Amino acid sequence: MKKIAILVLAILMSCCFVFCVSAKTHKKSFKKLKPIVINRGYHFNGEDVEQDLGAKLKGAKGYKNVRFVYYHKYGKKFYKVGTKKAKGIKSKKLNIEWVETGRIHQYKVRAYIKRGRKKIYSKMSSIKKIFVPRNIAQYKVECLTPAGVYKDRKTLDISFKITSSSKYNGVTIFKNNKLDSFDFEEFRKTNTHALKFYYDNSISLYEVIMKGTDEEEYTSHKYFFGLKSYRFENSGWKTIPENGVKLKSKQTIYLTGTLYNEYDPEEKDIYFGGQSKSCNQSILYFNESVYEYKSPEYGELFAYVNFLDGKGTGYYDND
Repeated sequence: MKKIAILVLAILMSCCFVFCVSAKTHKKSFKKLKPIVINRGYHFNGEDVEQDLGAKLKGAKGYKNVRFVYYHKYGKKFYKVGTKKAKGIKSKKLNIEWVETGRIHQYKVRAYIKRGRKKIYSKMSSIKKIFVPRNIAQYKVECLTPAGVYKDRKTLDISFKITSSSKYNGVTIFKNNKLDSFDFEEFRKTNTHALKFYYDNSISLYEVIMKGTDEEEYTSHKYFFGLKSYRFENSGWKTIPENGVKLKSKQTIYLTGTLYNEYDPEEKDIYFGGQSKSCNQSILYFNESVYEYKSPEYGELFAYVNFLDGKGTGYYDND
Protein backbone atom coordinates (compact mmCIF):
# COMPACT_ATOMS: atom_id res chain seq x y z
CA MET A 1 0.00 0.00 0.00
CA LYS A 2 2.86 2.26 0.91
CA LYS A 3 4.54 1.52 -2.43
CA ILE A 4 1.35 2.40 -4.33
CA ALA A 5 1.06 5.73 -2.46
CA ILE A 6 4.70 6.57 -3.28
CA LEU A 7 4.12 5.69 -6.97
CA VAL A 8 0.98 7.89 -7.18
CA LEU A 9 2.84 10.77 -5.54
CA ALA A 10 5.73 10.40 -7.99
CA ILE A 11 3.33 10.46 -10.95
CA LEU A 12 1.57 13.57 -9.62
CA MET A 13 4.90 15.35 -9.08
CA SER A 14 5.98 14.40 -12.60
CA CYS A 15 2.73 15.74 -14.08
CA CYS A 16 3.05 18.94 -12.08
CA PHE A 17 6.61 19.41 -13.31
CA VAL A 18 5.57 18.79 -16.94
CA PHE A 19 2.63 21.23 -16.55
CA CYS A 20 4.89 23.91 -15.07
CA VAL A 21 7.48 23.47 -17.82
CA SER A 22 4.69 23.46 -20.42
CA ALA A 23 3.13 26.64 -18.97
CA LYS A 24 6.51 28.38 -18.94
CA THR A 25 7.17 27.30 -22.52
CA HIS A 26 3.64 28.47 -23.42
CA LYS A 27 4.35 31.90 -21.94
CA LYS A 28 7.75 32.17 -23.61
CA SER A 29 6.38 31.20 -27.02
CA PHE A 30 3.56 33.79 -26.71
CA LYS A 31 6.08 36.51 -25.85
CA LYS A 32 7.88 35.77 -29.13
CA LEU A 33 4.78 36.28 -31.29
CA LYS A 34 4.52 39.54 -33.25
CA PRO A 35 1.10 40.83 -34.42
CA ILE A 36 0.42 43.07 -37.42
CA VAL A 37 -1.98 46.01 -37.79
CA ILE A 38 -4.66 45.70 -40.50
CA ASN A 39 -6.16 48.76 -42.19
CA ARG A 40 -9.89 48.20 -42.56
CA GLY A 41 -10.54 51.60 -44.12
CA TYR A 42 -12.23 54.76 -42.95
CA HIS A 43 -15.65 56.30 -43.27
CA PHE A 44 -17.39 59.65 -42.89
CA ASN A 45 -20.18 59.48 -40.31
CA GLY A 46 -21.74 62.88 -41.04
CA GLU A 47 -19.70 64.74 -38.43
CA ASP A 48 -16.16 63.39 -38.57
CA VAL A 49 -13.95 60.77 -40.17
CA GLU A 50 -13.49 57.45 -38.37
CA GLN A 51 -10.63 54.98 -38.88
CA ASP A 52 -11.33 51.24 -38.75
CA LEU A 53 -8.48 48.98 -37.62
CA GLY A 54 -7.91 45.28 -37.15
CA ALA A 55 -5.00 43.08 -36.10
CA LYS A 56 -3.71 39.56 -36.72
CA LEU A 57 -1.44 37.33 -34.64
CA LYS A 58 0.09 34.39 -36.49
CA GLY A 59 0.93 31.39 -34.35
CA ALA A 60 -1.73 32.23 -31.75
CA LYS A 61 -3.74 29.03 -32.27
CA GLY A 62 -4.32 27.27 -28.97
CA TYR A 63 -4.15 30.45 -26.90
CA LYS A 64 -7.44 31.43 -25.28
CA ASN A 65 -8.85 34.90 -24.53
CA VAL A 66 -6.28 36.79 -26.61
CA ARG A 67 -6.72 40.56 -26.61
CA PHE A 68 -5.15 43.25 -28.80
CA VAL A 69 -4.09 46.65 -27.48
CA TYR A 70 -3.89 49.47 -30.09
CA TYR A 71 -1.65 52.53 -29.98
CA HIS A 72 -1.92 55.72 -32.08
CA LYS A 73 0.89 58.24 -32.46
CA TYR A 74 0.15 61.81 -31.37
CA GLY A 75 3.08 64.16 -31.67
CA LYS A 76 6.20 62.18 -30.78
CA LYS A 77 4.57 59.50 -28.61
CA PHE A 78 2.24 56.54 -29.02
CA TYR A 79 -0.87 56.48 -26.84
CA LYS A 80 -3.26 53.63 -26.11
CA VAL A 81 -6.52 54.10 -28.04
CA GLY A 82 -8.39 50.85 -27.43
CA THR A 83 -8.48 47.13 -26.67
CA LYS A 84 -10.32 44.44 -28.62
CA LYS A 85 -10.85 40.71 -28.12
CA ALA A 86 -9.60 38.27 -30.71
CA LYS A 87 -11.78 36.05 -32.83
CA GLY A 88 -9.44 33.17 -33.63
CA ILE A 89 -6.13 34.84 -34.43
CA LYS A 90 -7.74 38.10 -35.64
CA SER A 91 -8.97 41.10 -33.70
CA LYS A 92 -12.51 42.36 -33.88
CA LYS A 93 -12.80 45.75 -35.60
CA LEU A 94 -11.66 48.78 -33.61
CA ASN A 95 -13.21 52.12 -34.53
CA ILE A 96 -11.21 55.29 -33.84
CA GLU A 97 -13.25 58.51 -33.91
CA TRP A 98 -12.25 62.02 -34.92
CA VAL A 99 -9.39 61.08 -37.23
CA GLU A 100 -7.77 64.09 -38.86
CA THR A 101 -7.89 64.01 -42.66
CA GLY A 102 -5.13 65.07 -45.02
CA ARG A 103 -2.32 63.36 -43.14
CA ILE A 104 -0.58 60.05 -42.45
CA HIS A 105 -1.51 58.29 -39.20
CA GLN A 106 0.74 55.79 -37.43
CA TYR A 107 -0.52 52.80 -35.44
CA LYS A 108 0.95 49.77 -33.68
CA VAL A 109 -0.51 46.91 -31.68
CA ARG A 110 0.46 44.18 -29.24
CA ALA A 111 -1.47 41.20 -27.90
CA TYR A 112 -1.75 39.72 -24.44
CA ILE A 113 -3.17 36.72 -22.59
CA LYS A 114 -3.98 36.45 -18.89
CA ARG A 115 -2.51 33.94 -16.46
CA GLY A 116 -4.39 34.61 -13.25
CA ARG A 117 -4.12 38.35 -12.71
CA LYS A 118 -0.92 38.61 -14.70
CA LYS A 119 -0.87 39.77 -18.35
CA ILE A 120 1.55 38.05 -20.72
CA TYR A 121 2.34 40.37 -23.64
CA SER A 122 3.49 39.52 -27.15
CA LYS A 123 6.05 41.58 -29.04
CA MET A 124 5.00 45.00 -30.29
CA SER A 125 4.04 45.10 -33.96
CA SER A 126 5.83 47.12 -36.59
CA ILE A 127 4.41 50.62 -37.15
CA LYS A 128 1.57 50.75 -39.66
CA LYS A 129 1.32 54.03 -41.60
CA ILE A 130 -2.14 54.81 -42.97
CA PHE A 131 -2.87 57.77 -45.23
CA VAL A 132 -6.31 59.38 -44.83
CA PRO A 133 -7.13 61.79 -47.70
CA ARG A 134 -8.86 65.12 -47.16
CA ASN A 135 -12.63 65.13 -46.98
CA ILE A 136 -12.35 68.57 -48.58
CA ALA A 137 -10.60 68.46 -51.97
CA GLN A 138 -8.54 71.47 -53.03
CA TYR A 139 -7.84 72.55 -56.62
CA LYS A 140 -5.85 75.08 -58.59
CA VAL A 141 -7.87 76.39 -61.55
CA GLU A 142 -7.26 78.42 -64.69
CA CYS A 143 -9.88 79.55 -67.19
CA LEU A 144 -8.74 79.18 -70.82
CA THR A 145 -11.73 80.92 -72.46
CA PRO A 146 -11.55 84.75 -72.72
CA ALA A 147 -14.00 86.74 -70.62
CA GLY A 148 -16.50 88.96 -72.40
CA VAL A 149 -20.02 89.43 -73.71
CA TYR A 150 -20.79 86.86 -76.41
CA LYS A 151 -23.48 88.43 -78.58
CA ASP A 152 -26.50 86.55 -79.91
CA ARG A 153 -25.46 83.31 -78.27
CA LYS A 154 -27.55 80.73 -76.49
CA THR A 155 -24.61 78.41 -75.82
CA LEU A 156 -20.93 78.91 -75.20
CA ASP A 157 -18.24 76.25 -74.95
CA ILE A 158 -15.68 77.08 -72.29
CA SER A 159 -12.51 75.25 -71.30
CA PHE A 160 -10.55 75.37 -68.08
CA LYS A 161 -7.67 73.65 -66.35
CA ILE A 162 -7.89 71.99 -62.93
CA THR A 163 -4.97 70.71 -60.87
CA SER A 164 -5.51 68.60 -57.79
CA SER A 165 -3.22 70.82 -55.75
CA SER A 166 -2.66 68.66 -52.69
CA LYS A 167 -1.15 65.18 -52.40
CA TYR A 168 -3.66 64.69 -49.59
CA ASN A 169 -6.69 64.95 -51.89
CA GLY A 170 -8.65 61.88 -52.70
CA VAL A 171 -9.22 60.99 -56.36
CA THR A 172 -11.91 63.24 -57.89
CA ILE A 173 -14.24 61.90 -60.58
CA PHE A 174 -15.76 64.31 -63.12
CA LYS A 175 -18.91 63.02 -64.79
CA ASN A 176 -20.71 64.11 -67.94
CA ASN A 177 -24.18 65.23 -66.87
CA LYS A 178 -25.43 64.95 -70.48
CA LEU A 179 -27.03 68.40 -70.59
CA ASP A 180 -26.81 68.54 -74.40
CA SER A 181 -30.35 69.62 -75.16
CA PHE A 182 -33.54 70.21 -73.25
CA ASP A 183 -37.09 71.52 -73.71
CA PHE A 184 -36.70 74.63 -71.56
CA GLU A 185 -40.17 76.01 -72.43
CA GLU A 186 -41.88 72.92 -71.01
CA PHE A 187 -39.46 72.93 -68.11
CA ARG A 188 -40.39 76.53 -67.16
CA LYS A 189 -44.09 75.65 -66.95
CA THR A 190 -43.64 72.79 -64.51
CA ASN A 191 -40.73 73.76 -62.26
CA THR A 192 -39.81 76.44 -59.76
CA HIS A 193 -36.77 78.70 -59.96
CA ALA A 194 -34.92 76.58 -57.37
CA LEU A 195 -35.49 73.38 -59.31
CA LYS A 196 -34.38 75.01 -62.54
CA PHE A 197 -31.19 76.11 -60.84
CA TYR A 198 -30.24 72.56 -59.82
CA TYR A 199 -31.70 70.67 -62.72
CA ASP A 200 -29.78 67.74 -64.25
CA ASN A 201 -26.46 68.23 -62.46
CA SER A 202 -26.36 71.79 -63.74
CA ILE A 203 -24.03 74.43 -62.34
CA SER A 204 -24.33 78.18 -62.50
CA LEU A 205 -21.86 80.86 -63.45
CA TYR A 206 -22.16 84.20 -61.68
CA GLU A 207 -20.75 87.27 -63.33
CA VAL A 208 -21.36 90.40 -61.31
CA ILE A 209 -20.38 94.07 -61.64
CA MET A 210 -19.44 94.59 -65.28
CA LYS A 211 -17.95 98.10 -65.18
CA GLY A 212 -19.46 100.70 -67.51
CA THR A 213 -18.07 104.06 -68.59
CA ASP A 214 -20.11 106.20 -66.16
CA GLU A 215 -21.01 103.91 -63.33
CA GLU A 216 -20.83 100.28 -62.27
CA GLU A 217 -23.63 98.21 -63.71
CA TYR A 218 -24.78 95.46 -61.35
CA THR A 219 -25.90 92.36 -63.18
CA SER A 220 -26.26 88.72 -62.29
CA HIS A 221 -26.30 86.00 -64.94
CA LYS A 222 -27.09 82.38 -64.14
CA TYR A 223 -26.62 79.65 -66.70
CA PHE A 224 -26.94 75.91 -66.88
CA PHE A 225 -23.67 74.14 -67.44
CA GLY A 226 -22.76 70.66 -68.63
CA LEU A 227 -19.32 69.04 -68.73
CA LYS A 228 -18.49 67.61 -72.11
CA SER A 229 -14.89 66.58 -72.79
CA TYR A 230 -11.47 66.26 -71.17
CA ARG A 231 -7.80 65.77 -71.87
CA PHE A 232 -4.60 65.27 -69.90
CA GLU A 233 -1.16 66.72 -70.68
CA ASN A 234 0.08 65.71 -74.19
CA SER A 235 -3.18 63.94 -75.09
CA GLY A 236 -6.14 64.76 -77.32
CA TRP A 237 -9.66 65.73 -76.29
CA LYS A 238 -12.04 62.89 -75.40
CA THR A 239 -15.69 62.76 -74.45
CA ILE A 240 -16.17 62.24 -70.72
CA PRO A 241 -17.42 58.64 -70.33
CA GLU A 242 -20.59 57.78 -68.45
CA ASN A 243 -18.65 56.52 -65.41
CA GLY A 244 -16.54 59.69 -65.37
CA VAL A 245 -12.85 60.53 -65.61
CA LYS A 246 -10.52 60.38 -62.60
CA LEU A 247 -8.31 63.23 -61.45
CA LYS A 248 -5.63 61.86 -59.11
CA SER A 249 -3.75 63.82 -56.47
CA LYS A 250 -1.18 66.27 -57.90
CA GLN A 251 -2.52 65.62 -61.43
CA THR A 252 -3.80 68.17 -63.97
CA ILE A 253 -6.85 67.80 -66.20
CA TYR A 254 -8.29 70.05 -68.94
CA LEU A 255 -12.10 70.19 -69.11
CA THR A 256 -14.57 71.58 -71.62
CA GLY A 257 -18.22 72.27 -70.93
CA THR A 258 -21.12 74.20 -72.42
CA LEU A 259 -22.94 77.16 -70.90
CA TYR A 260 -26.66 77.22 -71.80
CA ASN A 261 -28.55 80.53 -71.84
CA GLU A 262 -32.05 79.11 -72.37
CA TYR A 263 -32.98 79.86 -68.76
CA ASP A 264 -34.08 83.42 -69.58
CA PRO A 265 -35.82 83.79 -72.98
CA GLU A 266 -35.34 87.58 -72.92
CA GLU A 267 -31.56 87.39 -72.51
CA LYS A 268 -29.95 87.25 -75.95
CA ASP A 269 -26.27 87.32 -75.00
CA ILE A 270 -23.95 85.31 -72.76
CA TYR A 271 -21.95 87.27 -70.20
CA PHE A 272 -18.87 85.28 -69.30
CA GLY A 273 -16.64 86.56 -66.49
CA GLY A 274 -13.75 84.10 -66.83
CA GLN A 275 -10.67 85.48 -65.09
CA SER A 276 -11.40 89.12 -65.89
CA LYS A 277 -10.70 91.43 -62.95
CA SER A 278 -13.59 93.63 -64.10
CA CYS A 279 -15.88 91.03 -62.53
CA ASN A 280 -16.57 90.78 -58.85
CA GLN A 281 -17.27 87.07 -58.94
CA SER A 282 -16.78 84.37 -61.55
CA ILE A 283 -17.48 80.91 -60.20
CA LEU A 284 -18.60 77.56 -61.59
CA TYR A 285 -20.60 75.40 -59.19
CA PHE A 286 -20.59 71.64 -59.73
CA ASN A 287 -23.55 69.78 -58.33
CA GLU A 288 -23.77 65.98 -58.50
CA SER A 289 -21.38 65.81 -61.47
CA VAL A 290 -18.30 65.56 -59.26
CA TYR A 291 -17.49 62.59 -57.06
CA GLU A 292 -14.64 61.65 -54.72
CA TYR A 293 -12.93 58.30 -54.69
CA LYS A 294 -10.51 56.88 -52.09
CA SER A 295 -11.66 59.57 -49.69
CA PRO A 296 -13.45 59.38 -46.36
CA GLU A 297 -16.74 58.96 -48.19
CA TYR A 298 -17.48 57.87 -51.72
CA GLY A 299 -20.45 59.74 -53.10
CA GLU A 300 -21.93 63.04 -54.13
CA LEU A 301 -19.70 66.06 -53.79
CA PHE A 302 -20.57 69.73 -54.01
CA ALA A 303 -17.71 71.64 -55.61
CA TYR A 304 -16.87 74.99 -57.12
CA VAL A 305 -14.01 76.60 -59.01
CA ASN A 306 -13.31 80.31 -58.61
CA PHE A 307 -11.67 81.65 -61.76
CA LEU A 308 -10.75 85.00 -60.19
CA ASP A 309 -8.90 83.46 -57.24
CA GLY A 310 -7.58 80.54 -59.27
CA LYS A 311 -8.78 78.15 -56.59
CA GLY A 312 -11.40 75.44 -56.20
CA THR A 313 -12.90 73.43 -53.37
CA GLY A 314 -14.89 70.23 -53.15
CA TYR A 315 -16.89 69.28 -50.09
CA TYR A 316 -19.92 67.30 -48.97
CA ASP A 317 -23.19 69.11 -48.48
CA ASN A 318 -24.63 66.99 -45.66
CA ASP A 319 -27.80 69.08 -45.39
